[in-house]
Amino acid sequence: MDITTLLSLCKDNGIYTIARLVLFKDSVLTTAYPEWAVQTADDELWRDSGGAAWGDPFRKEVQDYNIAIAKEVVALGFDELQFDYLRFPSDGAVDEARYTQDSTPETRTSAMREFCARLRSALEPYAVPMSADLFGNTGWVSPEADMGIGQRVVDIAPYMDSLSPMLYPSTFGSGSLGYVQPLLHPYEVVYRSCIVFAKRAEIPIRPWLLLYSSKCVAFCVKDVLLLKKAAADAETTGWMFWHSGAKYDERSFEPSRALALCGVLSQ
Repeated sequence: MDITTLLSLCKDNGIYTIARLVLFKDSVLTTAYPEWAVQTADDELWRDSGGAAWGDPFRKEVQDYNIAIAKEVVALGFDELQFDYLRFPSDGAVDEARYTQDSTPETRTSAMREFCARLRSALEPYAVPMSADLFGNTGWVSPEADMGIGQRVVDIAPYMDSLSPMLYPSTFGSGSLGYVQPLLHPYEVVYRSCIVFAKRAEIPIRPWLLLYSSKCVAFCVKDVLLLKKAAADAETTGWMFWHSGAKYDERSFEPSRALALCGVLSQ
């Protein structure tokens, strides 16, 4: 379906539309402009563990490209822009990645902060809400730590209207938050993380929640309701669900049917 037709259909049915923009992870851009890409020591395209190439976040050309796309997307009529991969690469042979500047905690965080400021300024005339996706662990590490990827709440939150941390229990390692196996504590992981992010960000939090089984732990409708309840109990502004195959059980979004199936959630 043509994007303008889709947007018109959504508006006619009262559906709030969010455009998710993947930023610096960009094999399309780097194929066309390899000189703008993160390189290897042999001047080849550096690729992450999934085989994707990345634009060099330090380069103004790469930043300008992403800002131009954001302007084009908001002009289409989306209600909100959401920025993902607002960071440096996190997986693969990251020690072999070569940038136009030395990659240090100071330079990485400065690059992200300055890009967010430029993004906000460029989109100010459109008065469109802006949100950003962050790794769930960014709320738990020291506020000064960038986890090697330049992503810190303190640098991003001031330029956004809301944050969407990816609070997937499967991404929290053993021992995180005091749990041997965080995946077995979905409510606690989401609730406690939302509280931490709200205190650190001082802007609305709308978490991404996990909607599929992982690591041999099967999520059922009851677990999905627990995740939603955790977000509600933490007084977030809502939630979003992620499933890599876009497969959703309608019972997860019809509380009366789900409660009848699984029993009333009282905790």
